[in-house]
Amino acid sequence: MSGQKGEWVAMPGYEKKDGTHKDLIYPTTKEARKVINDAILHNKINSQVVGPIEITEETRPSSYAGTKAYGSLIINKSLALEIKVREGQYGDWVTMPSKKGETGRYYDLTYPITPQATEAIKKAKDMVLNKYKTIK
Repeated sequence: MSGQKGEWVAMPGYEKKDGTHKDLIYPTTKEARKVINDAILHNKINSQVVGPIEITEETRPSSYAGTKAYGSLIINKSLALEIKVREGQYGDWVTMPSKKGETGRYYDLTYPITPQATEAIKKAKDMVLNKYKTIK
């Protein structure tokens, strides 16, 4: 994206009913924002960033129909993914950030690309569901 202060990276999100923007994925530190901007705008990959994946979670209850709780998966204390605990036909489940397409189908905005990331996110989703059960 381009603005008054030059080019910048827009994170996936949506416009809320009040006209404000809500990011679904966002860096949690200034350093993480710089790494993302450098990687995307200047094709600079910081190899020190790639390493073991540590995921923590935050969970808070929701009063919205069908959504039991909101939360964040925080990856390596640098990048947050907004998630939801939803009620489904087969029980509660955790949704990753997604966007509704023109056909009404939802598409994930994020997904793991390595077996290690897949396993870490699966464990984090389980943590979120277990935490939800203790706060409901």
